[in-house]
Amino acid sequence: MWEAPLYTTTTSINEINPINTFSIFPNPSKGKYFIDLDLKEAMDVQIIVTDMLGQIITNSTYKTHFKRVELDLSNSQNGIYFVSIITAKTRESRKIILNK
Repeated sequence: MWEAPLYTTTTSINEINPINTFSIFPNPSKGKYFIDLDLKEAMDVQIIVTDMLGQIITNSTYKTHFKRVELDLSNSQNGIYFVSIITAKTRESRKIILNK
């Protein structure tokens, strides 16, 4: 009986997510949302809102450590949108529902 040797390779990357908290409320909403963002350190943060087709609805950049941002989509159509928070180290997204 032939036995193949067992090889194991372990790779680990310990990157720290710079975002402590990222929340959006109310959700669903009639158009006005609040984004609470708490970062481990002050840095540039890009907030992009896209529709289901990937088209950019809004795109803003902030230099922040903690920030409450008001997001107004009252001029947009009802539907599902994605809010992405982008830093130099990470990208996180949340789904929001606009229902006027």
